[in-house]
Amino acid sequence: MVYSPFNGKIVHLAVEHGDRVDKGQELLFIEDLDTQLKVDQLAVKIGSSSQRLNLLEEHLNKSVTAKERAEYLNDRIRIQYELGRATVERNLLLSENRSPAEVTHSRSVGRASAYLRRQGKTPWQNGEAR
Repeated sequence: MVYSPFNGKIVHLAVEHGDRVDKGQELLFIEDLDTQLKVDQLAVKIGSSSQRLNLLEEHLNKSVTAKERAEYLNDRIRIQYELGRATVERNLLLSENRSPAEVTHSRSVGRASAYLRRQGKTPWQNGEAR
């Protein structure tokens, strides 16, 4: 009996009944549409955050008051954190993928934050994103 912690639809069987298999050998490919949707949403968030950062940079390069500059800098730090978090989450999801055309498993909730903490990077430290 084979157990998979992944949910999804089997899209390809790599072995057939009665075949000899080795430990760690890929037996099948699972398509997880929920995870693929999450990856796609993260890609949109990454693109949107990048555009917002570019816009903020344009505003910062213009003559602005000290108060506006502080607000823009605060927004930039927040958006850089969001961009980094979305990128890490997307990369974690994709790293779990064994086939370039498919995403197989979704357990990313909290992984981006945990990854950043393990790397010694906290989202807000001394008022700055790291």
